[in-house]
Amino acid sequence: MVTLDRRLPALLAATAILALPAVALRIACVGGACDEGTAARADVPFCSLPTALRREIAAGYREGRSPEVLAASGAATVAAATAFGDRLQPPWPGLEVDTRVPLYFKGAGVAPVRIPPGTTLDAVAPTLSEIIGLERPHPEVRSGQAIEGVASEAEPRLVVILVATGLGSSDLEESGTPLVPEEWGAVARTTDARTGSQPLDPAAVLTTIGTGGLPRQHGITGRMIRADEGRLVQAWGEAAPVSVIATLADDLDEATDQQALIGAALSHPSDRGVIGGNWYVGGDRDDITKTSRTARGLDLSPLVEGGYGRDAVTDLFVVVLEGDVARALRQLDATAARITNGSYTLVFTGTGSSEPKPNTIRAPRLEAAIESAVGADVVEGVAAGGVFLDVEAQTEEKVSEDRVIEAMRKVRAADGTPVFADVFPSLAVSFARYC
Repeated sequence: MVTLDRRLPALLAATAILALPAVALRIACVGGACDEGTAARADVPFCSLPTALRREIAAGYREGRSPEVLAASGAATVAAATAFGDRLQPPWPGLEVDTRVPLYFKGAGVAPVRIPPGTTLDAVAPTLSEIIGLERPHPEVRSGQAIEGVASEAEPRLVVILVATGLGSSDLEESGTPLVPEEWGAVARTTDARTGSQPLDPAAVLTTIGTGGLPRQHGITGRMIRADEGRLVQAWGEAAPVSVIATLADDLDEATDQQALIGAALSHPSDRGVIGGNWYVGGDRDDITKTSRTARGLDLSPLVEGGYGRDAVTDLFVVVLEGDVARALRQLDATAARITNGSYTLVFTGTGSSEPKPNTIRAPRLEAAIESAVGADVVEGVAAGGVFLDVEAQTEEKVSEDRVIEAMRKVRAADGTPVFADVFPSLAVSFARYC
């Protein structure tokens, strides 16, 4: 079990090592270190990466919950995790990773505007707050801002959200199949939204959609996270730490004294961040089911039979699923229209593409390569974006974090090229301001 007391000396030492080179270079301006160019900063961990990628990795990092060693891939792709039975294989952060996702708003309360390119998914919750007229407390703790011009004067009785895990804009472009029916007409849309953070782990992105904050704020950095006492746990499991900030659904429940109906059909237990449910003290009556399909398509019986959209209090229902979503999107739209007589808002987006690419390194192979190189079983788990280390095994086997980092830097793809563009201790992200 990892404790803060045991890790504190190592953390302080790493902090000093990471901070001093960059600070000293800037103070002395050695070798042109004060210039805006990146050449003098390339040796500083994490600083070698492009600014946009550094920003997304920093947005996806939360100290104490993220892996101890982080990395960004180069031309090769690294895929996903080694625990909790993940079928989906999201890519690690990398130079070639595309974070574009589709984002659509349709229905009552929505003005048909073009959503600005680059809009991030932390804008979904604040935009919906504006649409339904909910003033959420403590806006300063969330990065997301409402998308200007989307909200109109009408307030819907129901909000339905469909999120496709593992889907990005590149997938839509490659398929060439129209996702949105022509009869929808003008909607608020873009296929050039961004997740706002890397890695593209569904648990992290779904909690961003649910809260309106990025992982650095809500703390759900992936399906695998550190609990407060140091154990490695599944996000939103019984032993998992809660989101640091409330979701839109949490605040809607609280504001309506639990009168609002909140429900979700989820494809994985760690998808729970899209509605939350455990932030406010007290009981919560959210309806949670597993996403299921029938011969007729998506099973929406919990939505139809649960009384959603039947009174003046706005309700919220979210569907999270994997795979082909075109049919499900049409079905959800038609069902919401029927049960509310048109008084609904529909939102559609994805968590980012996880389509396997050529020259992909899988997490189990990476774990085996690390432990073979260091000669000890020191990897507790591999998550999308980094490696969790077994501190007790490290101590017993005398394997430093630096040895793990060096082992990862030596991993090669099938064509012999380095897999990683950079490997760095997680604390390097905290000192990104020195880059």
